Amino acid sequence: MTTNMLTESDTCIRDDVWLKIKSDPKISSDSDIAIAAKDGLVTLTGFVSSFWEKDAANEATMQVDGVKGIANDIQVRPFWQQSDSQIARNALRELENHVCIPDHIIKLTVKDGWITLEGNVDGEYERNLAASAVKRLKGVIGITNKIQVRPKVIPREVKG
Repeated sequence: MTTNMLTESDTCIRDDVWLKIKSDPKISSDSDIAIAAKDGLVTLTGFVSSFWEKDAANEATMQVDGVKGIANDIQVRPFWQQSDSQIARNALRELENHVCIPDHIIKLTVKDGWITLEGNVDGEYERNLAASAVKRLKGVIGITNKIQVRPKVIPREVKG
């Protein structure tokens, strides 16, 4: 009977590979690399901006005790292209830095460079400003703005 559960040694190998990649100065795209380990086989996935970084990730992984083999599925994307995770990080940062945008109620998803914005705001101005803030980011190919404008509630007078 096989199981999909990670053993303690698999978890240690994965964590050690992550630390090794994170500390390698040749790898600047470490946050866009995912690591999986099973029975000493390490799988690297994600995106880096150069073949040099991909090779450095491979070399760093080979230096970790317990690694028996590597499946390096990292994709090289030139620096002018952006992965969805990079676009999402940059979009969140852009929304957080805008004082007129209530970033805590706006959620976003990114798929193939296309940003979808969702949430509820008080006015059309905030809705449009959120879309405008992220549309010029590198790698964005389009925006779907699903942000809803909440109806204004006018308090009733209480007569007594």
